[in-house]
Amino acid sequence: MAAQNLGRQAIGFEKNPQRGVFAGRQVVPPSRVLIKDCRSISEHKLPRIDLTVTSPPYLSLREDVTEQPVQEYVNDLVNIFEAIRRTMRPRSRAVIELSNARQEDGFRPTLWEAGRALSELFCLEDELVRCNTGEEFAAPGYDHSTLLVFRID
Repeated sequence: MAAQNLGRQAIGFEKNPQRGVFAGRQVVPPSRVLIKDCRSISEHKLPRIDLTVTSPPYLSLREDVTEQPVQEYVNDLVNIFEAIRRTMRPRSRAVIELSNARQEDGFRPTLWEAGRALSELFCLEDELVRCNTGEEFAAPGYDHSTLLVFRID
């Protein structure tokens, strides 16, 4: 919606059909939502990307499990962003909302590990902390999440 309001074309990927249909109803052509896994981005004839913004699930990127080990999650995230990076323009940005997690069985350093790994693909330019002001957690065990701002040099 923000891209449209600025007169830009927005292209979203959502692999969950229900969420994809809902999101697709919110945009006006030429903006669109593709109900596909974003790793298939190179299969589509899309313009080069200036900005990508995402808030992936915090515990698992796989449909068949509710929680992945941190390193497996980070590896999946890197694979996703390797595909996206190939379609991005020089000096473009990727903004990724992530969080560590507190759970009954301990602390998951997802944000830290993902930030370190994605810094191999992009230049980490900044971070912004988003705080929830209501009762609901922003992430498991936290009242905040972090938006990591990466740049392609």
